[in-house]
Amino acid sequence: MSTLTRSSSTFLVLAIFMSFVSAERSAASPLPVKGAYYPSWFNHTFPASAIDTSLFTHIFYTFLSPSNEIYRFEVSASTAALLSNFTSSLSRKTPRVKTLISIGGGEAGPSLYAQMASSAATREALIDSSIWVARRIGFDGLDLDWEFPENPAQTDDFSKLLAES
Repeated sequence: MSTLTRSSSTFLVLAIFMSFVSAERSAASPLPVKGAYYPSWFNHTFPASAIDTSLFTHIFYTFLSPSNEIYRFEVSASTAALLSNFTSSLSRKTPRVKTLISIGGGEAGPSLYAQMASSAATREALIDSSIWVARRIGFDGLDLDWEFPENPAQTDDFSKLLAES
């Protein structure tokens, strides 16, 4: 099995999530979202340009996390280059897919997001910084993967974050 085929299989087996919609949906129903998470560590073994975009509508670049002190993204020049390559590679493909930044993930831990979401000022810092990075690099949207609010106060703060976004 070639390296590309093995990487492709690994990508499809490990990184895909699908949203299935009944085949008998009405004409007014939205089209299904067929998305895949693209782990940042795949950059060198399975480039974004190798993704078959006919299989997906959305590709989520995983994961970015904000600073644990100022709750803003501090994107280095090398990370910005990787992100830009991701968005530009996929924007040239047909069919075109939506690209999103996934923020957080399991390794980020719940305390970072609990602290960030606990005040209006830090929520605003994350929201403004997320939008700035997405626009600067050419992403179509954002995905917040906070695993997981651990109590009712954190759930309320998470709700506030979503409402303010």
